[in-house]
Amino acid sequence: MPAPRPAGIDKLKRVFSGITLTTNDLTTIAARATEVGPTVAMKANAYRITDIDELSQVLAEDIVLDRLTLMVFDLDGSALEFTWESSYVLIQADCTAPGVRPSFEAIVDLLESRPRNGFNYNVIEVSPPGTWTAPAALAAATPPAASASAPTSRSGPYATASSGMLSRWWKRLSRPTDRKNPEMRP
Repeated sequence: MPAPRPAGIDKLKRVFSGITLTTNDLTTIAARATEVGPTVAMKANAYRITDIDELSQVLAEDIVLDRLTLMVFDLDGSALEFTWESSYVLIQADCTAPGVRPSFEAIVDLLESRPRNGFNYNVIEVSPPGTWTAPAALAAATPPAASASAPTSRSGPYATASSGMLSRWWKRLSRPTDRKNPEMRP
């Protein structure tokens, strides 16, 4: 658990609206955020997701994405937070953490490069499976053996059942819920 942040820490904060992002952009943002530290919380709508590739499964099940949140802490407890909603995109980080600033700036550069869509709301477009490529800095940081063996992307809602959010949900449903009734125990 990260150390609690002292009161009064300054934040770097940027807010965007009216932009169109792709799921590949969100994968790049998640990759940049994990340069800071291990992912503490990633949530899409009401689902807690463990990998950004699961976002396409959430989109397949819910059709509409209301909110996507990604929060990462470094070893000192400094935070980098990314929030996407249809009305705004917020990226914020603790200003005093030198390890958080490069990821924050890379994500802001990505968001600034996206053209305005002419609407008063943000849009997410689903990228074709397997089309994401790591940014140059991330590709250089990954050893060649690891990057060659790592899958580039799952196939969205057609991902294998053992790794999917839907299968975990189904397994939880099939568990008995009545702990006091011996007939319900496995």
